[in-house]
Amino acid sequence: MITVKCTCGQQYQIENEAVADQFGCPQCGIAAADVLTAAQPQFQIYCSTHPDQPATHNCLHCAKPLCMECVSANGYYCSATCKAAVAAAEPDAVSPDQEKLAGVGAEIEQQMERAGKIGRKLGLVVLIAGALVALWFVGRWILAPKGKIITSLPVSSQVARFRFLPAGPGQVLVQDNDELSLIRIPGLVKTWAVPLTQWRSPDDEAPLNLKQVQDDVIVLHSHRQVVALAKPTGQLQWQKSAPNQFRDDTIVHPAGIWAAGANLSLVTGEPTYTITNAARARSAIAGGRLALLTVAAHDREETDDDLTAGSIHNIDVKGILAQAQGKKRRPRESRRPHQLQIFSVTDGRLLGEKTIRVPYDVKLQPVGHALAVVSDTELQLYREQAEPVWTVALPAEPEHIDVHAGLLLVATESGVVAFDAQTGVARWRRPGLRATAARIGPDGAVYVTVTMKKDEVKAGEAANFRVAGVKVGVSGATTAYRVLLRLDPQSGQTLWGVRNIGDEVLFDGDQLFVVDRVHDMNLLADQIMVGSYSVRQLAPRTGEDLWEFLKAGDLYHCTVVDGHVVAVTSSDPPTGRSNPTCPYELVVIAGQ
Repeated sequence: MITVKCTCGQQYQIENEAVADQFGCPQCGIAAADVLTAAQPQFQIYCSTHPDQPATHNCLHCAKPLCMECVSANGYYCSATCKAAVAAAEPDAVSPDQEKLAGVGAEIEQQMERAGKIGRKLGLVVLIAGALVALWFVGRWILAPKGKIITSLPVSSQVARFRFLPAGPGQVLVQDNDELSLIRIPGLVKTWAVPLTQWRSPDDEAPLNLKQVQDDVIVLHSHRQVVALAKPTGQLQWQKSAPNQFRDDTIVHPAGIWAAGANLSLVTGEPTYTITNAARARSAIAGGRLALLTVAAHDREETDDDLTAGSIHNIDVKGILAQAQGKKRRPRESRRPHQLQIFSVTDGRLLGEKTIRVPYDVKLQPVGHALAVVSDTELQLYREQAEPVWTVALPAEPEHIDVHAGLLLVATESGVVAFDAQTGVARWRRPGLRATAARIGPDGAVYVTVTMKKDEVKAGEAANFRVAGVKVGVSGATTAYRVLLRLDPQSGQTLWGVRNIGDEVLFDGDQLFVVDRVHDMNLLADQIMVGSYSVRQLAPRTGEDLWEFLKAGDLYHCTVVDGHVVAVTSSDPPTGRSNPTCPYELVVIAGQ
């Protein structure tokens, strides 16, 4: 038992201090714990000469406690007797220098005491300022304009049978399994929905899939048939089957449908012309011209490349082996003769042809109203004839090619180059930019997404780039950063940059949108893949966020329809092994 003497004078007993917070004074009610805490002695030594002053030092002779007042008067001694005793035994201990040092020490002590008082005041000011700064950042994030989902529509489908396609002003087409729907934006209301099984051909086991929309005609195709529907109603316009031909290379264009060597009329589906050698050719359509690139059947160059089982493509086995051994990979010399033919897309009239020597994996692609042949690091541009209007060498194999307002932009992993689209003369070069995507906006500005290393984002112009807020699932240490750059189309100089941002850039008139998809491994979670996505609208001139929308889940498709961001998302991954099914959700996102 212990006795508690309350401040009011009342005494009472409790079992121990552990239960002191459960009892109070029977007279005034003050808690026993408060009384015991106040009664605990505070350890403090006071000066032997000035009992009301706390001691800060001890006498160098007798060790009596001294306060700052004593030190200022006698140095580090309590009296002249102690000082004389030390002087007799150790004369150097009380030399003039030591006296001066003691005085300086006392002065420093006093200054430190004054500085402590000022520091406490300044510390409070700094603490308040820091809190205000933190509050400003938090408030800016909370109060910053956010995007929100204004409409949503669940759509469950097999992954292999899902299609999403913009269909003109205020409309999108969605195919889920064997149903095709025309949906109005932003309300996500179905204008019509039709089953696709009603048009499946008995000669074709493959299902129909949505291909493209041209004018008011919706084109679907399978391996051996093409089907056209009227967009306003979903009614069948025509259906054509070709049991012995495959339709995987179908191209829908303003003058019809190019499919397996024949051009079909959009109105009737009847062939307007056929080209006999088209089945073995790569094809591309641009500017009213159809280009076919076919490996020449004669004069094949002998190489030491090999074929692999199950593949018709030659591979450089010796080069791959040398690279695996850390040796320099030899340049490939497998440039084969190809026949390039250019036709009128309206009537199939031959406009020109030429034999060119390019690698087997050559790419033929439309670039605006022109056609580009890309072979390794060489780019040839064709227009009306089969003669290239110009040929240029690139720093590496191109990742993206875009053209607008007379500027042809080529992005590679070694740099970005801008050419004059008419002459092929380089306007500017940005070597060292590891580009993953590149677009030219409607205003003519160049938008390039590049990857940077950790040391690169902290140096030079990159140190001033804005850092975008991106929410991810679970991620480890960042080794590479994605940066969106806006470049001047005339000089290639950086106008602004934003770090930690997606590489999918969308335009809608003068509006700029950026989409980011993040997938991270999380082996400790129930779901291995943990992802998130962001959609944001940026001010083109400054790169600042006008609004942003961040959400956990997966983003599969995203487009802009009449100023509304329309996306296909999912909060859960696909399920199933042979034919996985995904719980898709069609959403419309807009800034608040």
